[in-house]
Amino acid sequence: MIKVKAPGKLFIAGEYAVTELAYPAILVAVDRFISIEIEKALDKGTISAYNDRPYFWTRKNNKIILEDNDKDFRYIKAAMELVEEYARDLGKKPSNYHIRVVSQLEEVDGSKYGLGSSSAVTVGLVEGLC
Repeated sequence: MIKVKAPGKLFIAGEYAVTELAYPAILVAVDRFISIEIEKALDKGTISAYNDRPYFWTRKNNKIILEDNDKDFRYIKAAMELVEEYARDLGKKPSNYHIRVVSQLEEVDGSKYGLGSSSAVTVGLVEGLC
């Protein structure tokens, strides 16, 4: 099993300025994390995130197909496809795997603190899959 974690972030200055070209921002990492566990799967892979039930995924024509997805996993799917494209470019065949995401960046009821959980999941997942 592979385990990684990525910190949340907090904007000190420039939060909305960064949407314009050449405007900087100042950020700091916070002491709250997204933890990701990746484990080899024998058949279909699963994504379990934010204490929700697992969602199954398969692959078709090098694309990740999420089955019965009523959650927004766009960024997870994009990170998976990016890493798998990189693996194929290196001559490696992607395998199936289970992903479990545990967050300290939101409340138990799903309310977010605004600490960049989507970006932390993306960074952690890319690191773990690589």
